[in-house]
Amino acid sequence: MSENMKITLINPPYFEIEDDHVEQNLGIAYLAAVLIENGFKDTSILELTGISDMEDCLRKIYSSDIYGISCYTTSYKNVLQIIRYIKKEINPSAYIFIGGPHPSALPEETYRESGADLIVVGEGERAVLETAKQVEKGTPLKGIVRYKEIENLD
Repeated sequence: MSENMKITLINPPYFEIEDDHVEQNLGIAYLAAVLIENGFKDTSILELTGISDMEDCLRKIYSSDIYGISCYTTSYKNVLQIIRYIKKEINPSAYIFIGGPHPSALPEETYRESGADLIVVGEGERAVLETAKQVEKGTPLKGIVRYKEIENLD
């Protein structure tokens, strides 16, 4: 596995709700664990919840080769801003994928509007690993991918 490939998983802020999700996003933590266990050691989580200003959030984003962004409907507008910022200011060639409830419910719309390279529908554990491997090989996945539930969580 590429030890030089940098992967950042982002949990965006939720400004549309009064009590922002200020706890760690366990889904992103699981995805990071899968990547690290499979050799993608330079994987990190950028937790942006609890920050009340979008400019402050954007200043915290650092350069990576791959970004995975969790997306709820309440964070969708912020996700769009984050993607535009990454593509314009941080790394125009970065590979970006989005997963979570919003893109799972509206995959075509999310793909069309977001500017992301990939929309993950369903479970992300297999998707994140396959995505990282494909980017590493130089054959990144594009569009919308669908993954079924993991039947045996053990």
